[in-house]
Amino acid sequence: MLENNPSQAVSDGGVNAPAAGTENVTPVASLKDVVKQATGRDYQTDEAALEGIKNTYAMVGKKVEPQVIEKTILPEDVVKTVNQLSNELKIRDWYDANPGYRDAKDIIAKFGPDPSQVVADPTFQKVYGALKTANESGSKSTLSGNARIAMPQDRNADYANDLAAMRSGQIPVADFIAKHKGVPPLAE
Repeated sequence: MLENNPSQAVSDGGVNAPAAGTENVTPVASLKDVVKQATGRDYQTDEAALEGIKNTYAMVGKKVEPQVIEKTILPEDVVKTVNQLSNELKIRDWYDANPGYRDAKDIIAKFGPDPSQVVADPTFQKVYGALKTANESGSKSTLSGNARIAMPQDRNADYANDLAAMRSGQIPVADFIAKHKGVPPLAE
């Protein structure tokens, strides 16, 4: 490809340059190079650079109307359900993180809705400590733990069974009287 050099002659014999000594040579830059230098944006062609400048110029000074976004309002029951599920999930996560309190879940719920606050309460700590001590010691109920109290219950049940057997004729009256001598009769 031939480059145009102003100091060379043109093929038709004419000279393409100004008169000798008045030569003024300035390099010619493409539009895309000038736009890239000015804006920092790289365009593939000069036409694309020109289109980009036109679009930018068209947008400058133009008032942009804000978009109106409508707020979506959920029905109240949906909000309540979402809040309830969120609270249940928080409570479940708390018990997953604190498995030692699972056995006291009902008691914690009686003290308040937030288990982390309930566990921090000194009153709860007293109750929970007593409950844990009682569970660890394997305490028995008063009736089953004391043989002197449990004995009359057993004797009364035995008396009632033998009385029914005597009335039905399964055991003789004399055997019943001998076995239960001194036991007061049951109130029927």
